[in-house]
Amino acid sequence: MSESITEIKAIPGLSPEEFDAIQRVTEFFPFRITSHYLSLVDWEDPHDPLRRVVLPDEGELESGGSLDPSREKNFYVLPGMQHKYPDTVLILASHQCAGYCRYCFRKRLFIRRSMHEHPPDINNCIEYIRNHPEVRNVLLSGGDPLTLSSKRLMGIIRKIAVLPRIKVVRIGTRILSWDPGRVIADRFLLQELSELTGVQVYIMTHFAHSRELCGKALEAIRLLRRCGVAICNQAPMIRGVNDNVDVLEDLFNDLVAAGVSPYYIFQVRPTMGNSIYSVPILDAYMIFREAQSRCSGLAARARYVISHYTGKLHVCGLTDEHLVMVYHRAAFPGDRGRTILVKKSIASNSKAFFRMNHLG
Repeated sequence: MSESITEIKAIPGLSPEEFDAIQRVTEFFPFRITSHYLSLVDWEDPHDPLRRVVLPDEGELESGGSLDPSREKNFYVLPGMQHKYPDTVLILASHQCAGYCRYCFRKRLFIRRSMHEHPPDINNCIEYIRNHPEVRNVLLSGGDPLTLSSKRLMGIIRKIAVLPRIKVVRIGTRILSWDPGRVIADRFLLQELSELTGVQVYIMTHFAHSRELCGKALEAIRLLRRCGVAICNQAPMIRGVNDNVDVLEDLFNDLVAAGVSPYYIFQVRPTMGNSIYSVPILDAYMIFREAQSRCSGLAARARYVISHYTGKLHVCGLTDEHLVMVYHRAAFPGDRGRTILVKKSIASNSKAFFRMNHLG
């Protein structure tokens, strides 16, 4: 397993001025990286995309943004458990990550956690699911569930797997890019997953750039797939990282070659400190659409999605004046499947879009 590093002084090649500037950022937003990911970054290149993923930037201190842009607080039904969409519950299984993405939308967990976000009592979560027959699948999120011990994680999954209506358990994790050795070396985890019955486990992983798909990551993917685990990739479009047609095309093709399904490309949410990583919605969709047009059907399965507090919006087309969106998932019944036309002037200004309380 890879060591976690939280001291900026471990970063090679920083000038005294860069060090001081970064230290100021870490007084507000913490820094964490694994030794594995540290080895992937070209520290001699100030514009290296993986460097931008992890290295604090003074732009994070710009005013604006929210610590809860998707208003998740409105959807907690138990401490550590959300129920936003009828058939799905989300459990914050862990409040830790192996490393910190600078553009994280749930960074409040590492800064100022709300009263609803204490570690969940899994037995209470199981009882809630039993009492809500509309729930069909469970998403383990965080933080990162794979920072838990494998015994703890599999204990949670096994409790869920015996529930008769639950057929799918998703694990939202960045561990395959932060620390793939954690999977490769864990025979217990791989054996438990291979013997699990009753549910299909999906790893919802996060590769933002093809360079993260290194040899160790590919080995971890191979081992998980051998255990019957399905793997899908979701990542935001990040300014200076993957907001480029060639980069995104390579990512889609390399994921498919590794046996990973491209699933979502997200709009960066207006979380505090995130504006410098955000690409305007209209620009982002144009990049996404062009990249997909160069790919085979297998590599072009991802959707460009905006997570709004009212639901997940699939950005799916353009007219002369509007960007076309459809509710892919809706928090409120009246929005299910609804089509929305957003003026291009608003879609070119992400802040204006997210300030809209009512869409359409």
